[in-house]
Amino acid sequence: MTKRLFFIAALVLVVLTPRAIAQTRVALKSSARADAGQPVAIADVADVAGPQRDQIIAITLHDPASDTNAGAWIEIDADRVRKAIESAGIDLRLVAVSGSSCTLRFKGVRAATPASVGKAPPKPEPQTVDLDGPPTVRTSVARRLSELLGVAPTEIKLLFDEADASFLAMSSVGRRVSVHPASSGLAERVPVRVMLFAGDKLLGERTIRVELLVRRRVVTASRTITRREEISAGDVVENVRWMPPSAQRPASLERIVGSVARGRIAAGQLIEPADIEAPVVARRGDIVVVHALCGGVHVEVRARAMGTARDGEVVELRIDGSRKAFNARMNGRGRAVMITHIPG
Repeated sequence: MTKRLFFIAALVLVVLTPRAIAQTRVALKSSARADAGQPVAIADVADVAGPQRDQIIAITLHDPASDTNAGAWIEIDADRVRKAIESAGIDLRLVAVSGSSCTLRFKGVRAATPASVGKAPPKPEPQTVDLDGPPTVRTSVARRLSELLGVAPTEIKLLFDEADASFLAMSSVGRRVSVHPASSGLAERVPVRVMLFAGDKLLGERTIRVELLVRRRVVTASRTITRREEISAGDVVENVRWMPPSAQRPASLERIVGSVARGRIAAGQLIEPADIEAPVVARRGDIVVVHALCGGVHVEVRARAMGTARDGEVVELRIDGSRKAFNARMNGRGRAVMITHIPG
């Protein structure tokens, strides 16, 4: 009976775990210097590494020829970098921008005295929408976008254009609000088509643009983790961060703890799926306990690994003294599971 199970197991298809898409990292410097009168590129304000590095570093962020009010320095924030990358036709899902802003000072230009420097008004920030008040077009948009993201309305922040304020404030009591994002994916800034109906009468229609952030649980390194080092619970900290929906979903705490660092992870760095991989749990020649499942039958045998495998990967195994090899999926160190079916 046991041999028959293993002969059948040789016919089982192997399902491989897909690999995470590699991202290009753009890390903003806190400060930098550049020649006055020359265009400012991403290479001047950030360190870039990854598949699209050469294309990204050449993107222009500031052209002095079109800015006659430029002084001794300018501030380049992360949002400006993301918009420039997106305008260059690069998919932001393949780019990770870190750092808040870079203060870029121009060589040879004297700074203005503090009394002559005007303070720019604070930039409006996305906010959660209060759903406890009267229903409006604004609250309908917030509910719909939260449904599309699969989160509670309190888990998203929105920033609308001031020009749309009167339309968004219209009451939706006894009315129907149709909300449809005008793009296939939800990015940081989303065009949304909104229609307001009263019975069979169309009261208003407008395409608005919404800046959108979603609340995510993220994990950062509490210390520097070296390449190929196994990560323990004490090496990381879990917290909350507001991120664009287009940003790659961070790796979960459950997936990170017990995994191995693919490269060096600096203290404070957000850990993404591309930064980690499953640990090696079996090497060629190791003895593995195999749980073979066939219907209601559970057979436990010991077999020798014919190659190296990480947790979750399928490995070829062979029982000592047998010429027949079979495949099973590793489930932790020294343990594998295989499911077989007897043809009817």
